[in-house]
Amino acid sequence: MQKAGPIKYYKVSRGQVLAGLFQSNCPDMVADQINLLQREYPGIEVNEVSEKEYKELQEAAKA
Repeated sequence: MQKAGPIKYYKVSRGQVLAGLFQSNCPDMVADQINLLQREYPGIEVNEVSEKEYKELQEAAKA
């Protein structure tokens, strides 16, 4: 069974282009997701962001 931790927020981007957002409380799942994204989409970056920045990016994406 995987250990749950605090919820962390991530943004997926390529250069200045936002490609997606996700949140998780499972570090193992996050590592697997990052590896998959980087294999499928060379040049993609996944960075941890604050909850505040995550929500701001989410709102901006809706506009």
